[in-house]
Order: sequence, then structure tokens, then C-alpha cells
Amino acid sequence: MVSADNLNLDVLELIFGFLSGNDLPSVALVSRSFLAGVIPRLYNTISYRLRQAKGYSQETMSPFAALIAHPHLAVHVRNIEIREVSTVKLRVHLVFARECRDAIRLCRNLKTFKCTVPGVLATFLPSLQDKHRLESVRIHANLTTDQAQMLLKMNKLQSLSVEEFAMWNAVDLLPSWTQSLVKTLTSLCLYMINELHEGVLEGMLSHLPNLLGLHVVGCPKVDHVVVLQQIPHTPLLQSLSLTTSESTRPLYMPPPSLRHLRHMAFDTRYTM
Repeated sequence: MVSADNLNLDVLELIFGFLSGNDLPSVALVSRSFLAGVIPRLYNTISYRLRQAKGYSQETMSPFAALIAHPHLAVHVRNIEIREVSTVKLRVHLVFARECRDAIRLCRNLKTFKCTVPGVLATFLPSLQDKHRLESVRIHANLTTDQAQMLLKMNKLQSLSVEEFAMWNAVDLLPSWTQSLVKTLTSLCLYMINELHEGVLEGMLSHLPNLLGLHVVGCPKVDHVVVLQQIPHTPLLQSLSLTTSESTRPLYMPPPSLRHLRHMAFDTRYTM
């Protein structure tokens, strides 16, 4: 007699692919076969947010500590998202930082890495150097010059998002980084970067003729005029986001031809 417990493991993995959240650990407690079937889904994404950070202590085990304790599970991790970190007296908890660093190093099949916490990326960068399957990165790049150089080793990215707090060390390196991504990068997001200027943007886009998505939002030195002047470098663009304000210069040149454009968004900043 066929029962749910003796279904083929491949079938269980397909079924559990439709589950998420608290359903996954609940299923894992049903039986050994269910545990084996749900593990790839359970460890596919490691997400650390405010709720986990608030509950961190020596008595609790973070998901990163769980990977270190059971390194064979790291093969299933495809996505890591760090939106918050555990702290002690307003500083990053050293044990937690070490757990994150060591766990990231174990995840050889990592495809997506997101770290939107200012001031912690430098701790994790050495662990990201050998991730040959890494395709998507979202970071706050407040780095020293030597630390920023490590970004160049991520040379197979398809999606790159650099957000606020990026220092000039990392911003000046962006043209060289995108040059190494000319064959793979299809989506680029630059968000609220004070140091970004027209020269850097031109240096980046001139290397990216195959770019499909460009989002330059909230960068004080790069308004919609600057972005549209550089659009001819990216003729295949399908998605575009840019910022306009009441202090924006008039656009004297004819708007560029965007025959492939499907989605466009404006970040408008005007006083009433």
C-alpha cells in the first residue's frame, strides 16, 4: 500500500517545494522520510532578520551555527539574506559574526547573497571569494580600498545591487567591476549612493551593452538627465528606474530610443 511516508524522495521534494515558513520545520518532525524530503527546501534560503537577531543568545542556535554543526547541509543552501545582525552594546556580536563568516564559507552552491546591514560586509567578503555559482549580490559597500578589491573576484554575477553607505573606495571600483561582468550582468541597481557621479556611471554602462535592467535611484549627483545621456550604451534595456526633482536640469538632447523598454519607474522628489 502506498502512503505519504513511503513516497519516492523526489516526489516528496516536489510536494514540499510548495511549502514555506513554519510549515517546513513542522513537516520535518513528521518522520525520517519527510525530514529527508524537506531538507533541500528547508535549507534552500537562510534568512536572518530582526526577529532572529532579537532572540539571539548563547542558549539559542542561529541558522548559521546549525550549518557549522551540520556542514553536510550547506550543500542545499542557494540563498543567504542578512537584513539584521545580533549585537552587544551596539556592536556586532563577535560570536555571531564568526558563525556567519564560517557558514558562508561552507555554502559552495550559493547563488544569491544579500547583506543590507551597514558596516558588516567586510567580515563576510573573504568567505565569498570562491563562490563560482554566485549570480546575484545586494550589498552596502562601505569598504576600504583593499576590501573593495575583493569585489572584483565576483565575476560571474547576473544581478548587482549596490546601495546606500557605499564609500568612494567601492564606487571608484565599479567601472572595473562591471568590466569583468560584461558577459553575464543583466541587471544593475544603484540606490542612494552619494559618491556616484556621471563619470563613474558612464564607465560602468560602457561595459554593459547587454544590460536589461537599470535602476539608478536617489543618487544626488545622478539625475534622470545623466542617466538618459548614458542610455545609448545599453540598447537592449527592458526595465529602467530613475530620479527626478525640481532642481533637475532640462533635457536638451532628444530622448534616446528605447525600443525594447517594457517597464519604467520614476522616483519624483518635489516640494508642494
